[in-house]
Amino acid sequence: MGGGASSKAQEESAYNDPDAMSVAGSKGETASDLAELLFGADESVSKTLTDEQQEQLSQVFALLAQPGWKTGAAKKGGVFPRYMFNQETRLYYACFHCDVPAPARDMFEDWNRGRAQERYSEVCSEEIILDEKERPFPLGPERLVRGIYKMPYPMQDRDFVWTEWSALLPTQDGGSLYISMAKSPKNENEVCPPEPERFTRADLKLSATFARQAPGSETCQMGFICQGDIKGKMPKALQNLLAGNASTYLAKFRDAHSVSVPETMQGG
Repeated sequence: MGGGASSKAQEESAYNDPDAMSVAGSKGETASDLAELLFGADESVSKTLTDEQQEQLSQVFALLAQPGWKTGAAKKGGVFPRYMFNQETRLYYACFHCDVPAPARDMFEDWNRGRAQERYSEVCSEEIILDEKERPFPLGPERLVRGIYKMPYPMQDRDFVWTEWSALLPTQDGGSLYISMAKSPKNENEVCPPEPERFTRADLKLSATFARQAPGSETCQMGFICQGDIKGKMPKALQNLLAGNASTYLAKFRDAHSVSVPETMQGG
């Protein structure tokens, strides 16, 4: 277990270590180009978002626009990563982007089918919808979800609890913006009591998927940003070294939309 000061020193060392920096690439870059994808939603329609949803959207925009992002080596399938260290959590924000040869509406409708993590994540073995409330278009359903994630032996599997929502917004230039966001609620242990004998309860700090479709185009520029703490005994320095593995979610999502989505992947 050790002392907090020693653990923090180790995390700082891993963050600045040349070998660990192979995850994060060179310093001093930004993700403002991705932040611009979120800019320009039609104001009259974006007002249909709740205050909490608008706050989450603003949080993602601010994160992408601030300095401190580092570009990493391209992941499999042509997904391009960037990382930013969060001093408060001692974890990286991981952000990935790629082009998707499909319209934004296809991605919105795919998300509305539910269980996107179960269908596209390599480590999510089960996604359980605990509650779902339909919302009028351009919003998708609002859900309370529990996800089960496999961990290598002898580590205990993790469960995350999160709320999620989506929207398909027209943009001022005549295009479209697809957004879906998720994070663990403060009352997660009340709405879904932990099962410590089976799972270690993890914490989803933030997850957002967004895609911008230009007018007249059938291709989207797509981004995915996330930060989660899997808790337990895995050091945060090791979690940071594995942050790039989240790129497989976006790669599989992109590949599913490179052709029409097969019925076997449509889920519940």
